[in-house]
Amino acid sequence: MNFLFEAKNSSNLQLSKKFKQFQDIFRELFLNHNIDVSKVESNYRIQINVNNQKLYTPVENMGTGMHEFIIFLTYLVFQNESVLFIEEPEIHLHPTMQSRFIGCILKYSSSNQIMLITHSPNIDRKSTRLNSSHRIRS
Repeated sequence: MNFLFEAKNSSNLQLSKKFKQFQDIFRELFLNHNIDVSKVESNYRIQINVNNQKLYTPVENMGTGMHEFIIFLTYLVFQNESVLFIEEPEIHLHPTMQSRFIGCILKYSSSNQIMLITHSPNIDRKSTRLNSSHRIRS
């Protein structure tokens, strides 16, 4: 969490742009949900806001799928030219989010190599529509 807070408040323009991209991708995937990170005293907090209401829900009050997705999205946005291994992302994701997850990988991982292991028919179906450079092999 402190990394996201530092990125958000960084004087490094490239890093702060990446944080903005992180927020934009999150909003795209979780329709009308905004994500922000803050620091209260020495504690960092990631909070989710729905439909721009004034009420934020701390991420610790959300499910494991949301936690894992935030971790994945952080790596996807901030790591370039990396290899990411993801095992069974479907375990804590709703079927609709599984499809969005694959779409996110395809759209935003051009500088990363992703190795994905899944048992999900949703992810497999989505991957069969990909060209050979993106095809997820069994």
